[in-house]
Amino acid sequence: MIPTNICQSCGMPMAAIDHFGTNSDNSKSEDYCCFCFQKGQFTHSKTMEEVIEENLTYMDGSEKADGYALSREEVRVKMKIDLPRLKDGEPTKLLIRNIIKR
Repeated sequence: MIPTNICQSCGMPMAAIDHFGTNSDNSKSEDYCCFCFQKGQFTHSKTMEEVIEENLTYMDGSEKADGYALSREEVRVKMKIDLPRLKDGEPTKLLIRNIIKR
């Protein structure tokens, strides 16, 4: 079983091998997802606000924190708190495909 890592640029859970980005030598990146990092390069440049707004388009109603359902605005606030805590600080080079679902 592959451990769930969190993309250090966008916060996407990486629970399957195909979720991991690739380094320049085609090895899997332990830090970045396939949407943020391919062939050793970041795929997009976006501000944190752009990332959050794009991420919100992928909400499907199953977003939770501590077992409680989250509204769109609650998810927005959570991302504003959580994204800067990642390794990259303010994520400026990324493409989010999913929000953290707990």
